[in-house]
Amino acid sequence: MSHGFDWARMTTITMKSIPLPGFLFIALAGLPGLAAPDLQQPPTPLPEQFPVLHTLTAGSEGKPIASAKEWQQERARLKKQWQAVLGEFPAAKLPLDSMILSTEVLDDFTRSFVKYRVEDGVYTDGCCRSVS
Repeated sequence: MSHGFDWARMTTITMKSIPLPGFLFIALAGLPGLAAPDLQQPPTPLPEQFPVLHTLTAGSEGKPIASAKEWQQERARLKKQWQAVLGEFPAAKLPLDSMILSTEVLDDFTRSFVKYRVEDGVYTDGCCRSVS
């Protein structure tokens, strides 16, 4: 049973017919400068304040973390470093505001195409699979 979104049709390319999204992907693949201009650029340099990663089993001085208290101190230091790069986390989480856009029941599982809020006014979509 499918309600609106046919995943099998979207992902299957046969000799008889190529669904429109598959056709567009194949057509755009031949035009790399047009299809994904951002992917054709070298990566931007990392910000100067970007943390230097090291093993999580050692503290910032390089000596092994030997206790829960030392780990809590290291964890707080790491969180502070990452928040300097990412910015402060929101004070409160917004409601998820999720919607099921379509559902497809297959023999072994059910696949749902969903949409949900990630930030105020910003939504994303994805698939949710559950065992039948």
